[in-house]
Amino acid sequence: MRRIREVFGLKHVQGLLERAIARTIDISNGVVHGYLRRAGAVGLSWPLADSLTNEDFELLLFPAPRAASQSPQRPVSDWFYVEKELRRRNVTRLFFWDEYRNAHLDGFGYKWFCTTYEAWKRRVHPSMRQIHLGD
Repeated sequence: MRRIREVFGLKHVQGLLERAIARTIDISNGVVHGYLRRAGAVGLSWPLADSLTNEDFELLLFPAPRAASQSPQRPVSDWFYVEKELRRRNVTRLFFWDEYRNAHLDGFGYKWFCTTYEAWKRRVHPSMRQIHLGD
């Protein structure tokens, strides 16, 4: 967190460009740009409040990730419809994933799609295995 505070100080107090800040602190230009972009996204301004602890500062810049299934940008498919259509001949999961990605350009990848579908199927159609021992 000390380095991130140093990046903000060099940017706002000395008015250095991102490349100069990167050379001064010996980190990449992309890292400097990422820190400044994150700060802008949450509305941080210089000078930073004295009451802002390192932990609070870190949580502002790097919030805890939300579960992917709860993300509003990536809606979940209608699994009942997918299951019904998969019973048809020559219909594959790849077909439905492609349809999903065309509708939601920032949607989940194919592996997530298949894994989530399998998890849904196990919850909806549970099976019970019994072991029968011979007499």
